[in-house]
Amino acid sequence: MAYAHAKGIDLRWLGNLFQHTLQPHLEILIDIPAEVSVDRKGKFGANDKYESDLKFLRKVRDCYKILYSSNFVNGLNDPNMVHEDIWSIVKETI
Repeated sequence: MAYAHAKGIDLRWLGNLFQHTLQPHLEILIDIPAEVSVDRKGKFGANDKYESDLKFLRKVRDCYKILYSSNFVNGLNDPNMVHEDIWSIVKETI
């Protein structure tokens, strides 16, 4: 939904569409700035048109923050800390 809304698709329309799809039991979002995303992806190959558009990626990140207000993990932390943060969210759910 965040990518579609960032492209300008109405949230009410998206909500109506997504209510008819399978819903996850848990969502965890690993949050990093758009610039970090572009840099990380670039290390493993060429960025595609979405991964190269910083303005669009910033908009997508903002949409995620609006649509999903919980279970954010700071992706700038050490990988072990990210793992621990994710695991603590999962443990609360199971």
